[in-house]
Amino acid sequence: SALAAIAAVMLGAAAKSSPKYFTAISSHTGVELIHLRGISASGQRFYLNKATSAYCPQVKNLDCSKYGNATVFAYNSDGTVSMNVAVPGGQQVYVTSGGALAYTGVHSANVPQDAQRATFNYTPQTSDGGVGTLTFDNQGFVVCPTKDAPVFQVFAWTPKDEAGAFRWDCIGIQFATTKYSGASSYQY
Repeated sequence: SALAAIAAVMLGAAAKSSPKYFTAISSHTGVELIHLRGISASGQRFYLNKATSAYCPQVKNLDCSKYGNATVFAYNSDGTVSMNVAVPGGQQVYVTSGGALAYTGVHSANVPQDAQRATFNYTPQTSDGGVGTLTFDNQGFVVCPTKDAPVFQVFAWTPKDEAGAFRWDCIGIQFATTKYSGASSYQY
């Protein structure tokens, strides 16, 4: 019937616009401090070998026990990525002008003017035990050591040092993803 056809079209449109939730690990065979390490959100940036900084404020009528502590991404059909959070206004993922993979603060959609939000491409895993991928501008990511070893920061491209030269100590990674259906964090 015509009603069934309209419902099918509406359900198809809803499925296309629903975000796809996933967690991520880095993949780079042969480098123990990098290979198969979780990618975590902390201080509006992303890292390997650093704990996720999820937070839930202790306020009246907010049950923090229903929120998780995992770094969970949401891929949107417009090629953008956000964090899977409950906080009003959400938290958007972007790439800074210096190449750092970053996310907005809470209650703010403020992305720096020189940052880039679009051109993420998510390919979900196709089977249990498999992995999907996330790229930015059809490229993989790199991780660079921080002063807090063994912590590495995630970048969309190799950043420059203070002298303006490309850093030589960064390593390319695959941003491997797995589907996620658990609890969201309240905020990061």
